[in-house]
Amino acid sequence: IGLALAKGLATAGANVVATGRRRELVAQATADIRALGTRSMEICADVTRRESLEALRDAVLAEFGSVEILLNCAGRTQRRATLDVSDEEWGSILETNLTGTLRACQVFGREMVGRRYGRIINIASLASSVALLEVAAYSASKAAVASLTKSLAVEWVPHGVCVNAIAPGVFRTDLNSALLDGTARGQEFLMRTTMKRFGRTEELVGAAVYLASDEASYTTGHILAVDGGFLASGPMSALRMPGPSRFGAKRTNGWRGRSCSGDELTHLRPDPQRQRHASGATGASADILKPIATAPVPAESAPRLLLRSANKGIRPALAVHPESFAAIPSAETRAVTPPSLG
Repeated sequence: IGLALAKGLATAGANVVATGRRRELVAQATADIRALGTRSMEICADVTRRESLEALRDAVLAEFGSVEILLNCAGRTQRRATLDVSDEEWGSILETNLTGTLRACQVFGREMVGRRYGRIINIASLASSVALLEVAAYSASKAAVASLTKSLAVEWVPHGVCVNAIAPGVFRTDLNSALLDGTARGQEFLMRTTMKRFGRTEELVGAAVYLASDEASYTTGHILAVDGGFLASGPMSALRMPGPSRFGAKRTNGWRGRSCSGDELTHLRPDPQRQRHASGATGASADILKPIATAPVPAESAPRLLLRSANKGIRPALAVHPESFAAIPSAETRAVTPPSLG
């Protein structure tokens, strides 16, 4: 996701510095950004070390003169039953996802507050709003990122700094494809996503470009969900992963039967008495639980973005790749279509 957003900002006219801990990934990201015709620089950084972020800030300031957009993408997770999560694992996930985000906001936010202008974009999650099974540390960290975003928005708005977050839905990537493709967990996510498909990383670019621009001057403290309607569809607590509940049968939202995975929907049946009470109906069709097939969105229908630069467009930025990033504008006004980043 971080790399897609870095390329998206570069395509929109920003010079972008993509950073992270792994030198080979930073080198490749830097080359990709330069290939889009914008300036960049190759430098590694680690959000768990304040001195590393301070060195990054100083290097970007020396090269570009200012840092006005910070995009925090660093994150990690580990699926494990909460009873088995060690103190070390819990601490390491919160250290990267939450404290790393705070640390980057502090290091770059001080310069923004001093200049009385800034755009900070954090990466929240569906887990900022709803519980996901067996990722308690990740969910706690992302809920805290959403709260931190609002706290900083309130504190820094008098200084011209807008702080927002993007909450991505379920996006299929090379890293998670094995967890989503043809699995019960993947089927549950599809069931709960109104659009009945996984997101494409380039579909996050428009949100990032908007929040990084002057057009977002009246937007702060907002958690912008780009989730295919996942959160709008409401909870489906009968769909728990994995498989049957160890605690026996449960009754939920007019449906009764044991807790189930996406492969076990045939075990659910309508509860007529519960549904009569809720809606006056005498029954319900199990068809409401069937996935809806949707055609893929053609590339030519991707939204076009019109950005202004110089005084009114994408401003100098810093972002934080799959570990971090940063950007600066060209002086050209142009309409751009987010590229297909695969």
